[in-house]
Amino acid sequence: MIGFEPSGETITDDHIRGAEMLLGVRFPESYRQMIRRFSGSYGDADIRIDRPSGGFDRCSIGLILSLLPHNPDSIYGVMQNWKEHALSPKVVPIGEDGGGNYLCLDFRAGDEPAVAFYFHELYGDDGVMRVCETFDELLNRARLP
Repeated sequence: MIGFEPSGETITDDHIRGAEMLLGVRFPESYRQMIRRFSGSYGDADIRIDRPSGGFDRCSIGLILSLLPHNPDSIYGVMQNWKEHALSPKVVPIGEDGGGNYLCLDFRAGDEPAVAFYFHELYGDDGVMRVCETFDELLNRARLP
């Protein structure tokens, strides 16, 4: 992924299938390819978010969350606090911006997830903002700052 170096974590198909089973989702193939290489990686990627009313914002991702449960920067560690924020377990965090906000795969509408940002200052669904319709679209939008 643009702006990231591989972390050195070894992510196998068993790790991915295990995460999918625990979370009750099926990750997009492009995410599966990305997480095999960049699980637990630090870096910097800039994402353009178009506003419905016109214009755009930019968000940055500084960490790709790990799929390894023993890593403190894992999807599982972040989701331990999801209930207290009134977030659906179908909103799966995959990256962090460094300020406590999370890039997520949003499976609430079905098996093919949209991509959303969760802004932690807001409660529940009020903090979830759709960024892209698919993970592939996100990869096409990600740029170095």
